[in-house]
Amino acid sequence: MQDRDPELLKRQILRDTGFDCSQYRGSYLKRRLAIRMRANNVESYRDYAEILKGTPPEYEELLEALTISVTEFFRDPDVFEDFEKVVIPRLISDKKGKKQKVIRIWSAGSASGEEPRNLK
Repeated sequence: MQDRDPELLKRQILRDTGFDCSQYRGSYLKRRLAIRMRANNVESYRDYAEILKGTPPEYEELLEALTISVTEFFRDPDVFEDFEKVVIPRLISDKKGKKQKVIRIWSAGSASGEEPRNLK
């Protein structure tokens, strides 16, 4: 494994955890890896890969460092405009046709679960 290039480490992460970080910008990934490498007192990707192999809980720390929690629920206005104008009216129409009054919506994309609200 080259010490300047995290490509092999990215493949190891994918293989061992199923987490694909291949789409992350190189600078972002290197910064996040550097945080975990400093925490483990290592300077090379090769040494950090060995730590990951021998310390499974370190993968949890790494994945926490790599992922971000976005708490802005309506962060893509175009999607939610379509949701408001197309999906919601269809849901309401379907529920009325079945004489049902409750629509339940769960958002797996919500970082903390607190953004979606009971809207009436």
